[in-house]
Amino acid sequence: MEKIQNLILTVLIVVLLVLSVFLLNKFILVKTSFVSVNSSVASSVFLDNKFKGQTPIKIKVNTGVSQLKVVANANTFVPFETSIDVYPNTTSLVNIVFAQGANASNVVYFDRSDTSEPQVSIVSTPNLSKIEIDGQVRGFSPVKTILSPGKHTIESEFVGYENQNVEIDVKPGLRTVVLFSLAVDTAFIPIASASPVPSSSPVALAAKQVQILDTPTGFLKVRQDPSSSSTELGQVNVGETYKYLESNQDNSWHKIEFNNSFGWVSGQYSKVVEE
Repeated sequence: MEKIQNLILTVLIVVLLVLSVFLLNKFILVKTSFVSVNSSVASSVFLDNKFKGQTPIKIKVNTGVSQLKVVANANTFVPFETSIDVYPNTTSLVNIVFAQGANASNVVYFDRSDTSEPQVSIVSTPNLSKIEIDGQVRGFSPVKTILSPGKHTIESEFVGYENQNVEIDVKPGLRTVVLFSLAVDTAFIPIASASPVPSSSPVALAAKQVQILDTPTGFLKVRQDPSSSSTELGQVNVGETYKYLESNQDNSWHKIEFNNSFGWVSGQYSKVVEE
């Protein structure tokens, strides 16, 4: 009888330990995510419409999508606003350079990689900006590549705009997303030429758009991630076009600019076209 009681007690202890580990991971460990915000001038930071403090600041946040707003204290610049999709146990980075007319910024965040290797996706505005990684040209935005885990420097440049660079820390099993928004270089003076000169500059290339095709319902759902089971962010109508950001590995989903943020639409009912 005593042996049976000891066995039952042992089983209960094991069950409690397993349950404790599950609860620890679900409700404690996954809540150690942060958003780090820096700006060129002193600014107030709001997350989901709640004041969090002044820049520079590192905010502890829950995972998932949050709305970030940064307002320069000088009140002479347009506020910066964006959506941040925070992945568990990561720190998203937001750097803002306030300027008259249009602000410059870069945003770095993480999500699940659709391969076993750590992916890096780089999107820049203007589209087709030249992208350098660790000093080597890797193409024109949007760029998707595989990098080794660890620190890397990403730079975006476009003729007539101020260059931007950011250091990222690539993590195994995750996809690192880098979003650049370049500001116009007010000191830039185009060089006149009597005759056309061949150039490798991407200025004349057309930007890409995603066109929504016919669907059985007359509309197409926009998802948070490239999956039909992902959270629905809204709907787009047949025939509409949206700025193209990137596609997943098998081109079955396309990422678009949507409601001042981004979302994914099924490649079955959309196609990438030149603007």
